Amino acid sequence: MRTLIKLCAAVVIGIGIGTVTFAIYQHYQNPADTTDTPISTDIPTAIPTATPSPTPVASISTPASNTLVKSPISVKAIAPNTWFFEGQLPVQLIDANGTVIAHSTATPLTDWETTGPVSLKATLTFTKPGTSTGTLVIRNNNSSDLATDDVFYSIPVRFR
Repeated sequence: MRTLIKLCAAVVIGIGIGTVTFAIYQHYQNPADTTDTPISTDIPTAIPTATPSPTPVASISTPASNTLVKSPISVKAIAPNTWFFEGQLPVQLIDANGTVIAHSTATPLTDWETTGPVSLKATLTFTKPGTSTGTLVIRNNNSSDLATDDVFYSIPVRFR
């Protein structure tokens, strides 16, 4: 009797293993789900960089574009409320070589937690660079630190 029980158990286990093995074999020979999309092998070759604001959602009123400037510069601008993080927004002055020669944090003149544009001000103090031109930049305060989320607005300036 014990031998018969062992034999039945071995048959049941064998049938179970055979059934599972056959099911796996059938799946790989004729997959039922043919809607699988292939994995993309396209690898981006360029590193994303900051994006200039596509439409002027921001503007710098002071100083005017291409103005002769000297230290300190009083900056007045308007930017979307979404550019602020904790009520702050970065402002930079960059020389023609791409070197940041001054940076500051703009403060809102109106409530930055409202919807729409926010007036802001900042003061930049700098030493006159070796180049005659540069760029004044206001940036969104990108708390994610993802380059793809960087947005800015800039104007050219001249140094005296």
